[in-house]
Amino acid sequence: MKTRGGWIVLGIILACLYWAHDREPLAGWLQAILPHAKAVAPAPLPESERAEVSSPEGTSTTVVNKTFAISKTTEFSFDVPPHAANPSLRGTYESFAGSDKVSDENADVELLVLNQSQYEELRQGEPSNVVFSAAAAHDQDVNFTLPGTMESPVKYYLVFRSAPGGDKRKIVKANFHVDF
Repeated sequence: MKTRGGWIVLGIILACLYWAHDREPLAGWLQAILPHAKAVAPAPLPESERAEVSSPEGTSTTVVNKTFAISKTTEFSFDVPPHAANPSLRGTYESFAGSDKVSDENADVELLVLNQSQYEELRQGEPSNVVFSAAAAHDQDVNFTLPGTMESPVKYYLVFRSAPGGDKRKIVKANFHVDF
């Protein structure tokens, strides 16, 4: 039994030495066994069948850049294109309340980011989960990395919701974009 194991180890050592010495040992071995065989490269796909995957990396899209009134909720939809590895939602908002447009606790607004199914749940009541939420505030900076996309685009909703208490009608100045 020990003799067979010794021969196997010796064979492995010799094969490794041969492999290290010859740059293409498998090709040389196959050529020795099959002298008339030729390596054939796969045929390139026709132009119409080639799938070109373009990455949105390095691009940006504006979600909202305006001032708007809000009494309950206001939402803005945006799409993250396919093959976006690290999409990031970035932006700021400031909210104001009252006739003299004061930015304080009376002007607090909640910020939510929802996917399509969560948005549908919100329209029917309250979503069980959200992609992102920011606590009620009247002045907020946001920098949030969204999940990457694969083959299909993903629709999201940026939702501004008037926080309970304070003035019923508020003005929001928002500037948000998505970097890909």
